[in-house]
Amino acid sequence: MEIFVRNLTKEVDETDLENAFSRYGVVETVTLVTDRETGSKMGFGFVSMPVKDEAVTAISALSGVEIKGQSLEFQDSRARFERRQTNDRRDMLRGTPDRRKGDRRQDNPDS
Repeated sequence: MEIFVRNLTKEVDETDLENAFSRYGVVETVTLVTDRETGSKMGFGFVSMPVKDEAVTAISALSGVEIKGQSLEFQDSRARFERRQTNDRRDMLRGTPDRRKGDRRQDNPDS
């Protein structure tokens, strides 16, 4: 299960998250997202745990727990992706312009 972790301070590193989550099960990977240009941490990342029950237990136990001054917030990244797909599908059916892709079309540009 891929877990989206947010509200991280810039001082938190992969080892901090791995140590916190590994108390509840096996951690496959920890990835902290960084800015491409500056290399500074963006304050969120992903923790991958292969066993869903262990991941759910970790989320329940660590929700609101402070690491280096900030309380952790979580979301299952798959649920985020599925919600986005649903919104994309709904927009497609409505014919709504997709602002994320720079679609600035107008209904009747010649009038």
